[in-house]
Amino acid sequence: MRNTERLVFLLAVAAIVGVVIGYGLCKPRAIRAEKGWRESHAREVTLQGQLSASQSALSELEKKYQLLMSLLKEMASFYPSLATAIADLSVLEDMQQAHYLTRKPHPAHKRAQRLREAARARKDAERRARVLQYQLTYYESAFPWLVDYSGRSTLDLLDELQRRRRGEILEETDNGDDAIKRFVPPNEYAKLSDAERSDLALRRWCESRKTNWQIGRDYERAVGYEFEIAGYTVDYFGAVKGLQDLGRDLIAKKGEKTYLIQCKYWSQSKEIHEKHIFQLIGTAFEYACKRLDRPIQGLDLNGAGIVPLLVTNIRLSETARHAAKMVGVEFKQEHPKKDYPLVKCNVNGRSRIYHLPFDQQYDTTRINTDIGEIYVSTAAEAEKLGFRRARRHFLEA
Repeated sequence: MRNTERLVFLLAVAAIVGVVIGYGLCKPRAIRAEKGWRESHAREVTLQGQLSASQSALSELEKKYQLLMSLLKEMASFYPSLATAIADLSVLEDMQQAHYLTRKPHPAHKRAQRLREAARARKDAERRARVLQYQLTYYESAFPWLVDYSGRSTLDLLDELQRRRRGEILEETDNGDDAIKRFVPPNEYAKLSDAERSDLALRRWCESRKTNWQIGRDYERAVGYEFEIAGYTVDYFGAVKGLQDLGRDLIAKKGEKTYLIQCKYWSQSKEIHEKHIFQLIGTAFEYACKRLDRPIQGLDLNGAGIVPLLVTNIRLSETARHAAKMVGVEFKQEHPKKDYPLVKCNVNGRSRIYHLPFDQQYDTTRINTDIGEIYVSTAAEAEKLGFRRARRHFLEA
């Protein structure tokens, strides 16, 4: 029995010693494993920080690269060699791709050769295209009104020219004749009264196919009418001056306040960009300097009662809206062209005459409701109010 107890005791001691020895052997390994994990985690955190910093640096480099490319494109209109360099860069990228195709584990020599030939063939065409694109971009920046004519195909422009030659575009005459004769042939003209032929011509003018310039001018007239019925005196500067309007289509005045209005009636696929905002604020300052006879330094448009306003049937880009708010340009976007009475009834001393929208003096005629001047829809209505058709429709040479 004693031997058995002794054996049990020795086994217990051996077990305890084994546990102690095992713990002593395993603890350093656990400590080392934990230390290794901590070091690995620290390295991972460090690498993530370095990766984030590298990505930020790469993003900054990308921004600088895009800025550099923009500068190169702008300068290429004056330095065609830059366009050549950019075309060479594009070709170089293709050449690098071709080099990869010949060096990869399963080479594609024929594909690489075709890629090289295509790159060389398009180099000159791409250079020429870039030069023309850069020049066009520069011209549109310098003369924003050119954008009004963009988006029209050569065939469309040729079609308009041919329609003009055939007389299908009915517009104001420039030979001193009654403009109505452009819309009413002689066999009808002689049979109708003044009011009847005027209303017939007006209806045909409204139904006639308009050029882009005429559509834009009619939009200016509609916007001007809105200001006139609000009590403003409106000068139709754009319609009268044409390309010399300095970006001021309408000048609307009431009391001490003057609106300098630029109108844009464009295709819905287009968008107003910030360059039009900058053109308008520039022409507003030019107008203010001349009106106040003082330099631009310290000039306050708001204090002078001058408000630049852009009115358009489409939307402004986000950048354009931000720019307008920053420089003080008001804007009305998605503003539709509204129908309005087209006949202007004018009082000039004892004369009470009406003007139709295709008469030359139509856009130079101001309407002052305080003296009985008014817009009406038909010539018949004008004659009932005591107005007659103007016998002289054109300014003397």
